[in-house]
Amino acid sequence: MGLCITAPEILAYHADAGVGGTGGLAFYAGLARALCDTGERVMLFTNGAEEDRAALDRLCVLPEIEARIATGHVSIAAPSARPEDLARQIGGYRAVVAHRLHACIVAWSYGCPIVGLGWDRKVQSFFASVQADGFFSDAPDIGGAAVAAMVAAAIAAGVDATLHAEVLAETWAGLDGALGVLTARPAEA
Repeated sequence: MGLCITAPEILAYHADAGVGGTGGLAFYAGLARALCDTGERVMLFTNGAEEDRAALDRLCVLPEIEARIATGHVSIAAPSARPEDLARQIGGYRAVVAHRLHACIVAWSYGCPIVGLGWDRKVQSFFASVQADGFFSDAPDIGGAAVAAMVAAAIAAGVDATLHAEVLAETWAGLDGALGVLTARPAEA
C-alpha cells in the first residue's frame, strides 16, 4: 500500500482548493498508523520533489513512524532515478493514497485503487473523470481512520475494467492525435 508524502508547506502555500487532511506530518503519521491497524503494510514514497523528500525524511524520525519501520509495518521507498522507475513502483502498490495528482493518475492507469486528498482542483477533477469521487476528500479535518476506511472501500470496489479500458483508449487516441499534429509536414505553399 503506497502512501505518497507531500510537503505540508507546499499544500498550505499552493492550494487552490480545500486541503484534505491538514495537520502536517502528524496527519501522515496518523494515517500510516490507521492503515497499519487495518493490516496494511505501508510504503512511504514521494513523487521525487525535493520538498517532499525532505518532508518524508522528517516524517521518518517521528517516534510513531520509527517504531513501525522497526517492526516492518512501514517501509520507505528508495528515490526513483527515472520517471519510468517511479511509475513501475507506483503501479506495483495494492492501493495508493496521495495529494499528488500524478501519483493518482499513474496508479489508476495501472489499475491500482486510489484515494485522493484535495489541495488542487485538478486532483478532484481527475477523480470525477474516472468516477472515483467517493474516494476523494478535501475535508481539512479528515483523520487517518476515515482515510483508511476509504482505502478499504477503494480496494473492495477495485477499478472498473470497462471504464479503465475506455479511458486508456481515449488517452492513447489523444496522444496519437497530438503526435500526428506534431509530426505532420507543413503543406507546401
